[in-house]
Amino acid sequence: MTEEAAPPPRPGSAQPGGSAPPPPTTTPTEWTEPSTFGPHAGADATAGTAPGEAGPAERDAAVTELELAALDEERVRIADGRRISALAGTPTEGALASGMAMRVDDVAEIAGVATLPSARRRGLGAALTATLARELLAAGTELVFLSAGSEEIARVYLRVGFRRIGTACIAEPAALIP
Repeated sequence: MTEEAAPPPRPGSAQPGGSAPPPPTTTPTEWTEPSTFGPHAGADATAGTAPGEAGPAERDAAVTELELAALDEERVRIADGRRISALAGTPTEGALASGMAMRVDDVAEIAGVATLPSARRRGLGAALTATLARELLAAGTELVFLSAGSEEIARVYLRVGFRRIGTACIAEPAALIP
């Protein structure tokens, strides 16, 4: 299934769970749905949109040290516009949702959009996705795409203005036979 795509709504237009996104324009924004084969198959049981118990305490317990070289490379990518990161949270709970976009020339992929299970169903993932897409389009990106890990997640992306255009298949190298 291939469709033209519309950019996410501008601030104040469609709200998560609210009215439909604006009609398509000439700026393409799209998402592809991964297949059930590969690294996404049987993904983390907390993936998806269902609320859960895991919250800030579990987030803090999972934080690991980052290598300085990796942080330096990330700083370079942010400074030259190849990477955009976004967080949503509260002063008391800290970061509850995050997402990022990777840009090469006039094409960008939104990836890693995640919300703590205890903070789901508040529209945070939808807001982050729409914000990242708006920032990319405002910076001159001509094509913004992303992949949905499930139909539930796909509905979030559809709600903020993305359109399904196809299915992405993930390949894993075959085992070598001696």
